[in-house]
Amino acid sequence: MGASGELVSYLQLDERSTRFAHALDQMGLRGDVVALLMENSARYLEVAWAVRRSGLYLTVLNHHLTPAELAYIVNDCGARVLVAGARLAEMAIGLDTEKAPALEHRLAVGGEIPGFASFEELVARMLTTPRADEEGQILPYSSGPTGRPKGIRRFGEGDVYLNPASLYHTAPISWTMAVHRLGGTVVVMERFDAETMLELIERHRITHAQLVPTMFIRALRLPEALGTTHIVDDDGAVLLHDRYWSTPAS
Repeated sequence: MGASGELVSYLQLDERSTRFAHALDQMGLRGDVVALLMENSARYLEVAWAVRRSGLYLTVLNHHLTPAELAYIVNDCGARVLVAGARLAEMAIGLDTEKAPALEHRLAVGGEIPGFASFEELVARMLTTPRADEEGQILPYSSGPTGRPKGIRRFGEGDVYLNPASLYHTAPISWTMAVHRLGGTVVVMERFDAETMLELIERHRITHAQLVPTMFIRALRLPEALGTTHIVDDDGAVLLHDRYWSTPAS
């Protein structure tokens, strides 16, 4: 840590995150969400890696948000566990059973928070024996420029990713292999063509794609009546809609 000088070795990170991963296993979580409300600290990454290696989703909460905004995100993502830093106790207390009823486990790090169990006492009871790590993900929330913040689930089993670009570029090869790692399907275009892209989106029910501005421009220049597909960005804003892809007039 920059100011305190605290050092965490890889061995310590592995053991501490393994302890909390075992605790998450005992909570019976499977594909669930853990919300994290903390200031920057070494414990932050220990919690984050425990969630990721448990095959769960991690939603990190901006502690500059209002209590109502925090409650919205916690409820919207369906978090079952909240890990909160004691320095943010006032904000954490605001996420009580009335405002965040889906939360089943509340843990305090670095001190006491009324109504929260001690994170340190919990992990101290856990073993550091290796477990079968799984591929968890971060479930981030947008800043909400077009309304309320929206959760962005990256990829998962059953998702279908369209790669419209050459695989020698950084993003296409990285995204394609990331989808494979998580059990999704990849549809690769031999070369980009805007109309073919739209047809592939319809035929394969594409859930994700990574496009550059030129590709959007070429799609926008296509004639109307090419279908009813919508493309939205990570914030839920519609980028291409029925103004361009409207059904033919009768």
